[in-house]
Amino acid sequence: GIVEENGYWHFARSLFLLVGSMTVVWTYTLVLVWRRSWVLALLAASALALSCELTYHLRWIAPDGLLMASGALTMLLTITAWQSPARGWLLWGAVVAAGFAVGSKYPGGLVIVPVFVVAVRRWWGRPIAFWAGRLAVFGMVFVGA
Repeated sequence: GIVEENGYWHFARSLFLLVGSMTVVWTYTLVLVWRRSWVLALLAASALALSCELTYHLRWIAPDGLLMASGALTMLLTITAWQSPARGWLLWGAVVAAGFAVGSKYPGGLVIVPVFVVAVRRWWGRPIAFWAGRLAVFGMVFVGA
């Protein structure tokens, strides 16, 4: 069958390598947005890119690289939403990325905690009905992703 062909395995491994390698890009951007220093961002991304653990896990067709990439993207979107409250769509993007994280490996669901912290900061002082509605939609988007 098609799964037994070498071309399929090479394609799948390349895809997992590409998606997992985005962790380095998301980490660079995260530190750049968070600390406003390209030197720190380059240092963080380089430390990650040269990590034996990263290169080891990205060789396989395994969910670890997907979890790393979606977790880093979640944190990037969460930090950006924290710093720019006017950009509400970033928080929704973080919920989707967190859903991808939990979809790759269940422990990845913990990345939803910082997203909820930013949501609490943003919605503080609003009525309970607003909170309930937003959290219900958050939950549906999280599970749907």
